[in-house]
Amino acid sequence: MFQNHKPATATIPIRPRRVVLALSAGAALLVAGGLFSNLGTFWIEDPSPLLVSMFNAFQLDNEANLPTWYASFLLALNGLLLLLLGPATRRAGLPDGRYWSALGLIFLGLSLDETASIHEHVGLIVSRFTDGSGTVPFGWTLVALPLVIGLGLVYLRALLRLPRRARWLIVASALLYLGGAMGFEVIGWLFQISRPGWSPAYMMLTFTEECLEFAGQILFAHALLSLLAARGAAFGFAGKA
Repeated sequence: MFQNHKPATATIPIRPRRVVLALSAGAALLVAGGLFSNLGTFWIEDPSPLLVSMFNAFQLDNEANLPTWYASFLLALNGLLLLLLGPATRRAGLPDGRYWSALGLIFLGLSLDETASIHEHVGLIVSRFTDGSGTVPFGWTLVALPLVIGLGLVYLRALLRLPRRARWLIVASALLYLGGAMGFEVIGWLFQISRPGWSPAYMMLTFTEECLEFAGQILFAHALLSLLAARGAAFGFAGKA
């Protein structure tokens, strides 16, 4: 005689505050390393090869290092949370589930771009048509700005349907992230064009840019986790009883 064994499911409730504290701790360590890199690059004379490697590993404006990977991780995390928010919204009988799922795919694409720096290559192509130089990477903002405005208009109704606290958390996170990714990106490159070369002032501009991006993504994760918790979502693990 055979018995049917139903798989047992263990669930872990979503605790936004704990997750956000862990994400913030990781960002704080990288920000401290980035500040050490900036200061050390200009004020430590004749650094050892080990120190140079550490400066490169923590420099917030470098590519393919620890801060870049963490920024990509935050974007991917928010993409996955958005993909979870879509079905959680539908199960709660609320509208706009497909909008959040679609935004999740966009964020996963942004995560890939963060690692591959596709937007900077786009910026160099755009600058060939704007000033003929082909050397201004922030030209990508000319393409991104109308896309961001269009995306904002598409999601405006879904945003207004959210609870007030979640709505303002998302608005604040967008302002922080876009202010860093686009605003300080342009300011930094305009500064370098007027004063070519690396300087402490320029490095602090790029440092501020990356800090704002970290803050924006972590705040967005907080908003998404809070929405998931409010809509009864939990992480589950199935196994044999």
